[in-house]
Amino acid sequence: MKKKYGFTILELSIAIIILAFLSSLVLVALGPQREANRNTKRVADIREMQLALKMFYRDWGVYPTVVVAGTPLVSGSNTYMASWPSNPTPRNDGSCPNLDYTYNLIGFSSYSITFCLSATTGDVGQGTSWAIPDQIVTCLPNCVKSCGTGSNGCGGTCSNVGSCAAGETCISDHCIKT
Repeated sequence: MKKKYGFTILELSIAIIILAFLSSLVLVALGPQREANRNTKRVADIREMQLALKMFYRDWGVYPTVVVAGTPLVSGSNTYMASWPSNPTPRNDGSCPNLDYTYNLIGFSSYSITFCLSATTGDVGQGTSWAIPDQIVTCLPNCVKSCGTGSNGCGGTCSNVGSCAAGETCISDHCIKT
């Protein structure tokens, strides 16, 4: 009698199904860690952008008018950032919108970079935050034009005011100290 070697199609199919099931369990288990890694990357990107913008301002006395993701921040013979970062994908972690980092020049002496985190990461709160010179501000939802001193996440007591105080700039309906 001739001996048969190898596996039957049924045995191979069962092995493939078991491997697929196990790999899907691993991917599901790693999902939250990957999201946390993207949030950490976002905070690191923002801090790098702030440093590059600070050096740019030190050299030129103004902030750049436009920055484009994927391109270097260069002026004259100085390269301040080899490549302006893009928000890691998927961008819409948690309740965050599917948006890239948004740079806005405020006058020529200030800026804001809008970004969003799905969870508190280090000292940066969950939700939409703004990087401005030398600080990152996370405001609570529905905290309209409120800043100053306090502990509500926006740096003040929630109130509805008509305009920002001296030394503050309105960014996305929040008064941010400049």
